[in-house]
Amino acid sequence: KTEKIEIIDSKLNSVSQGLLVLDASKQIEQKVSFEDLVNNINRTINDTNILVRVKSLDNMVKGGRISKGLGRIGKLINLNPIVSIDNEGTGIVSSKVIGKKNSFNKIIKEFKKTYKKYGIRSYAITHVNNVKEAEKLKVALIKITNHKPEYVTEASSVIALNAGDGAVAVGFIKG
Repeated sequence: KTEKIEIIDSKLNSVSQGLLVLDASKQIEQKVSFEDLVNNINRTINDTNILVRVKSLDNMVKGGRISKGLGRIGKLINLNPIVSIDNEGTGIVSSKVIGKKNSFNKIIKEFKKTYKKYGIRSYAITHVNNVKEAEKLKVALIKITNHKPEYVTEASSVIALNAGDGAVAVGFIKG
């Protein structure tokens, strides 16, 4: 028996990529044909996003994602950006927010805006050593969607290295 294999570049990472894998596994359980599965996942990629709140710019500076000068200025003004991924798979700063509380609320606001415009088919939450805020985010997003996330998990070491201690993120697939 010959097995079919397809390599798909999701241009995503972390919890948003995990949602795609979960979606694919559900389609396999439903006996969706291989060709339809590949087409469905490729279409879903464009509807999948991630919003990451970093507590500190230090790791982004160390990783070369932002300049040292911008990192110093960001620290002075308490900049807590919301990071995402563009359609080409490049990490981007999607929002520049002053203050930790404001950046946390910005993720909720952006998620709610997407929910109102498109609906949310599924979502999941990840964090770097920050169960408290992950749970707080979970409660806020349940209030918006009336359903629980697919999962809440600790981020991988690679994501933790880039996002830094205390980061929290939500990945989602639009409805």
